[in-house]
Amino acid sequence: MGAIQRGLDHKRVARCMPNLPCRIREGMTVWTASEDIDDSSAERIERVLGVMGGVVRVIDEGHVDMATAVNGTGPAIVAQFVKAMLEAAAYIGESRSVAKETVLATMVGTAKMLQESDGHIASLIDEVTSPGGTTSRALQVLKRGRFSAVLTESIEAAHERTKELGAQLDSEVVE
Repeated sequence: MGAIQRGLDHKRVARCMPNLPCRIREGMTVWTASEDIDDSSAERIERVLGVMGGVVRVIDEGHVDMATAVNGTGPAIVAQFVKAMLEAAAYIGESRSVAKETVLATMVGTAKMLQESDGHIASLIDEVTSPGGTTSRALQVLKRGRFSAVLTESIEAAHERTKELGAQLDSEVVE
């Protein structure tokens, strides 16, 4: 936040990371403010950002960097996952039109279920996984392919790049 304050020559600043779905008012914005932002200003910032979707305020600016990696990069990762699902559907012979409709409906429906659930995400996985069934077999392939590890590594790479860009901005503002 220091680079923003120095660049603007102003102490009262906020930094936020909205994501692409903000374009359709279904996004998520993570934000923080300098210590000089009072409660009234913070409420106004929340209202402005809230027009684009959900809003989460964090105190530690480092969490905005994390949100950049997870929240900002997330739409591309989700889109890549959907693309892979569509390619898999085509591979087994499902029509593109049916695949697109069903994959997207599955993504949206599952996301809504997870939002509304108080339970652990693993419970949804358990509900749809029967021993020796199709889901069990599919999940084993994902585990063998290190699906979770690769996803974690991609988020970690995005987070490292966020910090690099921040350091670069800091050095450019100082000059």
